Amino acid sequence: MRQKREPWWAPYARLDLKGGELITISEDDQDMLEIRWPDGSMIDLGYLEEKGMYEITTVASDDAEGWRHPLSIADVREKSALPEKLQAAIDSLVT
Repeated sequence: MRQKREPWWAPYARLDLKGGELITISEDDQDMLEIRWPDGSMIDLGYLEEKGMYEITTVASDDAEGWRHPLSIADVREKSALPEKLQAAIDSLVT
């Protein structure tokens, strides 16, 4: 009997989002998912094919100024490390 696979976004849905909203977009793409908070801050996760790695970007606001001056950018090679790295980004953004 074949086991049912969980959706690609399931590991991220189990994170402590600390009041943020998880928005899933596409698996292993430049735009994978976002986590947004009511104050306008957000975390963006995407796969950058040219770099061969994932990138987690944290911004104080989802506008031109926020993207010009991100709070942090983290490159992650292994997909299996993404939930832990995302939780660390959430924890550092939302205290």
